[in-house]
Amino acid sequence: MVEETIQVIRDTEAEADAMVEDAQKRCGRLVEEASREADEFRAQQRSAMRQYADKAMSEAKEKGEQIQRQNATDIELEVRALKELAAGKEEQAVSLVLSRFV
Repeated sequence: MVEETIQVIRDTEAEADAMVEDAQKRCGRLVEEASREADEFRAQQRSAMRQYADKAMSEAKEKGEQIQRQNATDIELEVRALKELAAGKEEQAVSLVLSRFV
């Protein structure tokens, strides 16, 4: 009877050891899987953020180019107006100088 009890205890201990070993293996696999999934998630997030940043940069560049084009047009119009104004003033200056000589 005592030997049977000791054997039952040994068997129970062996089962418990096997269960602990199995749990440790499963835990290791779960940790590895979670780590892999976290790496994949980080990579996806990096990619998404890179795409977002590229899009924002492209939009900002286009907006800057649009502003430059508009400024160039505005400057061109202002230069034309100043040239026309200067041409009119030139005629007045020539008339004034000629009137002083006469």
